[in-house]
Amino acid sequence: MQECPKDSFGEAICMSFTSVVGGLAISDNYALISLTGLDNVASIGGNLIVKCNNSLLNLTGLNNVTSIGGDFWIRDNHALISLTGLDNLISIGGDFNIGGYSEESGNSSLINLAELDNVTSIGGIFRISHNEALSSLTGLDNVQAETISDLIIYENSSLSTCEVYSVCSYLVNPNGTIDIHDNAPGCNSQAEVEDICFCLPEGITFSTQEQIDSFQVNYPSCLNILGDVTISGDDIINLNGLVYVTYIEGSLFIVNNPVITDLWGLANIDPESIEGLYIVYNPLLSVCHIQSICDYLDNPNGNIQIQYNAAGCSSQEEVEEACWTGIDQIGYDGKFLIYPNPLESGATIKYNLHQSSPVTLKILDLSGREIVSLVNEVQQQGEQRIDFNTTELPAGIYFCVLKTSEGVQTTKMIKL
Repeated sequence: MQECPKDSFGEAICMSFTSVVGGLAISDNYALISLTGLDNVASIGGNLIVKCNNSLLNLTGLNNVTSIGGDFWIRDNHALISLTGLDNLISIGGDFNIGGYSEESGNSSLINLAELDNVTSIGGIFRISHNEALSSLTGLDNVQAETISDLIIYENSSLSTCEVYSVCSYLVNPNGTIDIHDNAPGCNSQAEVEDICFCLPEGITFSTQEQIDSFQVNYPSCLNILGDVTISGDDIINLNGLVYVTYIEGSLFIVNNPVITDLWGLANIDPESIEGLYIVYNPLLSVCHIQSICDYLDNPNGNIQIQYNAAGCSSQEEVEEACWTGIDQIGYDGKFLIYPNPLESGATIKYNLHQSSPVTLKILDLSGREIVSLVNEVQQQGEQRIDFNTTELPAGIYFCVLKTSEGVQTTKMIKL
């Protein structure tokens, strides 16, 4: 019988297939081909460890697991082709490990991580190592970067695609160590990944609505623009297609747009990445007090010029006043509330209005395309509650957009 590798402390850690207090270890079962029989497990309070199972092809049987309280560790399963069975996993409380500390302790046949696309949070280290057939990190796009403590990706000889949203976002604002090396070209170093994540070093100019709408199609990995962003076009009516942009290393110019009325599609840009802000000659633009703009005005990194727009955005002072009286007061603790989130068949949205106001509430996909309009009417002062059925909504990530006279708010919504 093959000896199971020892851990980093030199101690053998393989166990028989058993459920342990607070966790589940499935290891050292060389004939095991299926996890059928664990179908009723919905959560694991401690660690989930799957290793040294040389005949195991996938993880079917864990289909109902949605949370792992401790570490998640998949290593030394040389027949494992996919992580099918973890399609409903949402959260991991501890470290996330795919692979081991040596070539012998990796998952040599694992080709993708697509089944992990519902995972949104981990509570520790993000490590991918010694998986020689793995070519892409697609499937880990939805992990929130702020939940990752350290980012470690090494010795995956076929891995060339690392520029998923979670990794790119972490590289913008890391919480700890970054160690990326000895993978395939494209993911062979931190610099290589950053070159792909951080795109358009000369900046970009949007002069038509079509350019904005097709941005994510034309630049699918471009979340962070290294250069000035200019928006200036006769037919630009909304910036929805830019909602996924989180970082620019340059100035933001919104100039000479005769029909645009609000800037909400820019709400997710890190204000610290903006080096200058110019919003001028947009005669219908009245809603500028989105989160990124308000935060930049509170702590600017460069020049500010706001003038010759509609009332509400005709001067820096007007926008700052709207930021104070609007966006800071919407809903619950400055945000509107969606629950449950992630959701399955339905959800409830709550928000407060401090005065009667026209209200629009929409669900958009990641490209900024409107999926459904939930509210488009004048609502009275007070708490508002919207219940909606999401049975027909495909699984994925969406943005819920609330626009009132008090401002514009966006929040991420995940459908399982």
